[in-house]
Amino acid sequence: MRILLVSQMYPSAEEPDFGVFVQGLERELAALGHTIERVVLDRRGGGKRRHLRLAVRTWRASRRFRPDVVYAHFLVPTGLSAGVLTRAPLVVTAHGQDVANAAALAPVRLATRLVARRASTLIAVSGWLRDSLEATVAEARGKTEVVNCGVDLERFRPLPRDAGAGAGPRFVCIGSLTERKNV
Repeated sequence: MRILLVSQMYPSAEEPDFGVFVQGLERELAALGHTIERVVLDRRGGGKRRHLRLAVRTWRASRRFRPDVVYAHFLVPTGLSAGVLTRAPLVVTAHGQDVANAAALAPVRLATRLVARRASTLIAVSGWLRDSLEATVAEARGKTEVVNCGVDLERFRPLPRDAGAGAGPRFVCIGSLTERKNV
């Protein structure tokens, strides 16, 4: 299958943690024999124009590559631009903040409704997120599947009990270490 992968987060040499989960999915899809064409943003910043440039690149790639399916990460803006500018069946993964934005902002909610109508399937990374998306956007009901991002068990595995930092509570945070996460 020919898959056009569109994401506003993807790792680079400068930002190796930025959207690493998208890279992992891409790697596994390719290992299954799919042909992947990638249209991504691989660094933070750059203002709102970067999303316009990503949309133009998405349109061009879809015309040149002729995908069997377009797989977008994040409902808005990438799911919206992929949905409007491509013709192939659309699958979009919601990751969290995109659903919160739809709940809080009427224009984003309207755009998310368009994405949900256009998408063949929506994916939420947790049951809670699916429930939140379906409560916010009626068009998502009945077409949202839960697929968590998973854990690389070769890279992350339990240590022996005596390998810890000593007595006392331990705190583990899974996520990107950005200021807005308040960690």
